[in-house]
Amino acid sequence: MNQSSQGDNSPNIDNVGRDVNHLSQEGEFVGIENNEIQGAGYVEKVKGSIHNARDTIVNETHIHQYYSQPLESKPIAACPNNLPLSGVRNFIGRDRELKKLHSTLKQSQSMAIAVVSGMGGIGKTELAWQYASNYGEEVKKITWGDRLWNFLRRLAGLVGWKWRKVSKAFYRGGICWVSVRDSDVDVGLGIVNFARVHLGLHPPEDLPLRDRVGYCWQHWPIPGEVLVIFDDLAEVQQIESFLPNHHRFKVIITTRTTLRGGIFNPLVLEGLKTDKTLDLLSSLAGSARIEADRDTARSICRMLGDLPLAIELVGQYIKEEPDVTLTELRGELAHNALNQEALKKNENIKITAKRGVKAALELSWKVLSKEAQELAMQLSIFALAPIPWEWVQQCYADTASVTLRSWRGKLIGQSLLKFEGDGYELHPLVREFFAEKRETWEENEEQIEQFCRVAAAKIKSLSDLPTQSQVQSFEKIFPHMEIAAEQYQDAFADDDLIPSFAGIARYCKVQRLYDEAESWFERCLLVARNHFGEKHRHVTTCLHNLADFYNNRGRYKEAEILFLQVLEWREKNLGEEHPDVILSRNGLAILYYNQGRYKEAEILFLQV
Repeated sequence: MNQSSQGDNSPNIDNVGRDVNHLSQEGEFVGIENNEIQGAGYVEKVKGSIHNARDTIVNETHIHQYYSQPLESKPIAACPNNLPLSGVRNFIGRDRELKKLHSTLKQSQSMAIAVVSGMGGIGKTELAWQYASNYGEEVKKITWGDRLWNFLRRLAGLVGWKWRKVSKAFYRGGICWVSVRDSDVDVGLGIVNFARVHLGLHPPEDLPLRDRVGYCWQHWPIPGEVLVIFDDLAEVQQIESFLPNHHRFKVIITTRTTLRGGIFNPLVLEGLKTDKTLDLLSSLAGSARIEADRDTARSICRMLGDLPLAIELVGQYIKEEPDVTLTELRGELAHNALNQEALKKNENIKITAKRGVKAALELSWKVLSKEAQELAMQLSIFALAPIPWEWVQQCYADTASVTLRSWRGKLIGQSLLKFEGDGYELHPLVREFFAEKRETWEENEEQIEQFCRVAAAKIKSLSDLPTQSQVQSFEKIFPHMEIAAEQYQDAFADDDLIPSFAGIARYCKVQRLYDEAESWFERCLLVARNHFGEKHRHVTTCLHNLADFYNNRGRYKEAEILFLQVLEWREKNLGEEHPDVILSRNGLAILYYNQGRYKEAEILFLQV
């Protein structure tokens, strides 16, 4: 068809509508652009609306119609894409997630949106990249199997058979990758630029950005399904105006934020299994070094919470530092891991992640409200174990429960906190990050003191002969009791310090953890001596508790020495009738009875 000129040779408006509609259905309609011809065809300025055309823009519109041949100067690839480079050689431990992601996108008959969420460094971007790479256009070398297939296909053609080979390429229409957080270009402009560079589309510049993006979706020239990836989304408002609305488009969103709503299909990423993290570490650092000290390597993975980014950075560090042993590295990571070189991004080494672990967590921290940040710092006081929410509420006695839950929701929404069975958990590196922030918090000491007041109250509630229910309840909070006594003993009130240590020792004894119980009784004595001095009443209490423990364990000689020492001090300083003196005589009497020294035991029992 030759280009029409003015006058009688101009095409009829109804024919233009039918031609445009026909060409758009055939996939040959390329674009709309002001006063420009880019291929064989004709151009006509149309005022008003064209009812039969799929490509109508309100007000004065220039419709460009392209027939049959695409531009030879700008050929369109069979599967255009702008996937970024990935530094991952071996993608390990996410096969199940890849299959689930594919199932989510393919099972929907409408436009599907899969939301891959999780904390920073968990591997969301890499999963999206691997999916696009594995399920996009398949590129492979010609094999003998391919040659056999081509021969059979030709043979079948000779006898009139038509065989069709099924391809593994799911997104022949293209793959559009949009970096949301790190791009200097607006999300909408990123989509428009992709359409210009890779598809040859040129939406009218006078349209609002939202309409230009819509134009690109509507005029996508390549048939087949299209994969659109919005990477590292901070909030849904960044993309909601630019989402496609046709079922041929499949969308992946990677984000730290929890997105709710019927159109979103969530896929929450957790840390890798330890055996998979070891495989990942071996692939990066070299299997020989890892296998030579596998136990230490496993402990390093656990210290890092099996976080893929941390494992990747450490693996690269081990490779680059052959003189550093795994034992030395573990020692470095045990103290202030986030600030160690092993967890910082080496700009000379290509990996998918753009940041080190600490920098990645900083992004999530910045979007939290001041109140959510303070709650995060409060949670870092707890041990690395499920945190009972009741304890947190007791630390915030003056704050309404609904308000506290809203702050908690902010942390959960940024994948910095998760619920696990008996309470809420922090990732090891997230806890360390929050603890580092807490060091500069003005209310740090006050919050630790409040934490210890709650701990002391809970320990005191454990009776000398606890019920099974009490033991089970105490078991859930025991790790937090330990950390309170070990790390924050200076924050205890004087009257709470010794009972807290003794309560922990008593719990261990009830649980038949005798080595741990002895250790806590001895630590209790040491703390009392350091805090109160050698001649304080609390010191004799600790000596009596240790003597009683020795007696129960059949270590009579050690027990007798301590009982006599305590009894002598108490009689001299407290008087014959003091309850503590009576308690000491009773303990010594029981010791003599257990040894069969009944006469001596009888004298003391009568005194008691």
